[in-house]
Amino acid sequence: MNLEPVLGKVIIQVDKQDEKIGNTNLFVPEVTREKELGLGLCLTGKYKGKKVCYKKYAGDEMEVDSKSLFVVDEEDILAIVKEV
Repeated sequence: MNLEPVLGKVIIQVDKQDEKIGNTNLFVPEVTREKELGLGLCLTGKYKGKKVCYKKYAGDEMEVDSKSLFVVDEEDILAIVKEV
């Protein structure tokens, strides 16, 4: 991938199929999943390699190398999803 974010942005690989949060019994609600909350793997920045929840409408979606990517401000990452 030849994409490098600038000015405090991070790239997140969108995880559209994962409705369950980690190995828990918690699920991302349908309303939240469609409207405001995104879930994916952070590919850059200080959260690189971690699964994160982010403000879905705070960034821009694009497709690169058949992967759905989202570019958001690093401050729009709401939480890190930790495996239990």
